[in-house]
Amino acid sequence: MRHANHLHPFAFYPAYALAVLLPVILGQLAFMVIPATVSAGGYDIALRQQLSDQGIQPLASLPPSNPAELELGRSLFFDRELSGNRDTSCASCHHPSMSSGDSRSLPAGTGGTGLGPHRTQAEGREIVPRNSPDIFHRGDPQWDSMFWDSRVNANGDQLMTPAKQDLPSNIKDVLTAQAMFPVTSRAEMRGNIGDRDINGQINELANIADDDFQGIWQAIINRLVAIPAYQDAFAKAYPDVPQEQLGFQHAAQAIATFEKKTFSQRDSAWDRYVAGDNNALSESAKRGASHFFGGNCASCHSGSLMTDRQHHNTGVPQLGPGKDPTTELDPGRSLQSGTQADEFAFRTPPLRNVMLTGPWMHNGAFTRIEDVIRHKFDPVESINNYDPNFLEESLRSSVRFDPETIEAITEKISPLMLDSEALGDEQLNDLMAFLFSLTTPSADLMLDTTPASVLSGLEVDRLPASEFAVIYDPENGGLRIIGNEELSLDALFFRISEESNGSTTSIKFEEGMAPWADHPEIILSDESDAQSFLEYRHDPSFLVKSGDIIESLLPAGLSSDAVKQLSAAYRVHGSPILWQAEVVMVPEPTSTILFLTGLCGWLFRKRGAP
Repeated sequence: MRHANHLHPFAFYPAYALAVLLPVILGQLAFMVIPATVSAGGYDIALRQQLSDQGIQPLASLPPSNPAELELGRSLFFDRELSGNRDTSCASCHHPSMSSGDSRSLPAGTGGTGLGPHRTQAEGREIVPRNSPDIFHRGDPQWDSMFWDSRVNANGDQLMTPAKQDLPSNIKDVLTAQAMFPVTSRAEMRGNIGDRDINGQINELANIADDDFQGIWQAIINRLVAIPAYQDAFAKAYPDVPQEQLGFQHAAQAIATFEKKTFSQRDSAWDRYVAGDNNALSESAKRGASHFFGGNCASCHSGSLMTDRQHHNTGVPQLGPGKDPTTELDPGRSLQSGTQADEFAFRTPPLRNVMLTGPWMHNGAFTRIEDVIRHKFDPVESINNYDPNFLEESLRSSVRFDPETIEAITEKISPLMLDSEALGDEQLNDLMAFLFSLTTPSADLMLDTTPASVLSGLEVDRLPASEFAVIYDPENGGLRIIGNEELSLDALFFRISEESNGSTTSIKFEEGMAPWADHPEIILSDESDAQSFLEYRHDPSFLVKSGDIIESLLPAGLSSDAVKQLSAAYRVHGSPILWQAEVVMVPEPTSTILFLTGLCGWLFRKRGAP
């Protein structure tokens, strides 16, 4: 089999080669008249000085995990046994297949069914009033607070939490402390008084008083240790802790260990650049980074994690039920601090993997990253002209457009938000390129993270099952898509295994690389995982429909007879959710047919959807 270092796409597409190389040649000629400050070296010198001024360093590696604790945490993270009605898990709102979030503006907690944008809330249930934040890098030692309002935070060696003195004393870090509280929230996981669980049994967690944290935690650990498989798992993870001394803090610690291990990727282009590789970023990304660190962006999105972990009012439109029942607004940090200066202020979110973690802001008000950027440059204009039509339909009527609410929010907007230059299209594109560089490919295609089962035996949150097919078409030398739906896709990924020696080659079709686009191209590599091909683009999506041919799937020199297996993942436009499936060989007398079947998400947008 010929791989990327032997097989160059220009060999197949001379026109494409000319289209690509001509701008490069012209660029080299133009270089002679461009000032030296915008040469590659010039960008790097200035940008590296900015990084030094900002104190930005490569992220520290995390210590090794206890394997038994890690596996216990994996099961607990996906186990609905932790919720009062046994219908919601941590993964319901922080699923690896959705980049540690749920791809919704506001979550549907207990009583909800389904996953991601198509999760539906049961009638009479309250929607959770704040967006599910991503959990990337929350195990980094720099993190000293959790939640949008930092109601869990570290003050020196002391942990400050809603439980106050009831927090178990053997909890030592904010990530473990954070894991103690979603299970206490009625809307998120615990349920309401009088609820019955999925088996029709009384929900004993819901009948405990809201301020009896110790009672809630004890009831959950009682559930867990009543399951023999969990008895064994806790004994392996914590052999020095007798079963009768186990508390929910041990479950929280295992969950935190799983989150640290699973969501701490460090393989982005930005990581490589910070580590010293000047070739890791495009020129546009370097310009975007220079603009980002040279302007007000880094005043809040500072440091290696790109957050100051402070609270700012950024003028976000009010939508959803809010946190204050008297006003149906969300006053933000002021609910914790009690100070008016903190009204509508929320903790600065980190930006690593930001392109994957939408919708954005504390209530998911923005579903397009370019709208977030434009808002940051002119929040008053943005809130006054906010378009709710990009929200899911059930939330559109909840947006507060009354002058009193808008005035209350805008009069306390952070001065840092009001001192920005006008944003041009070129600056927007450069900032987008920089933000794309913060994405780690392995944070996207986390297809192997979801366990097949959990120790309670309850159903695991995963993408819904469906079937679709792609038939190998020998006459056209490619795959013909079979299906009744039109899919709006950002990218297609295929992974091929050769039967002869089991080696793997990945092929990726991106926008502009399909036969219905201007410049088809195949990218091959020796890498065994399609994750390494993930590049992000913010161009409009292309449409795949039944009957389309994906040409030249099999590279020259690799016959269909040599293919043992293909696997595919489809990124659906407008959502970080993937279609995923296996492609297996089904030989026929006269031709080879490939069928693509298996697990895939319903989570696509039909043509014309916002």
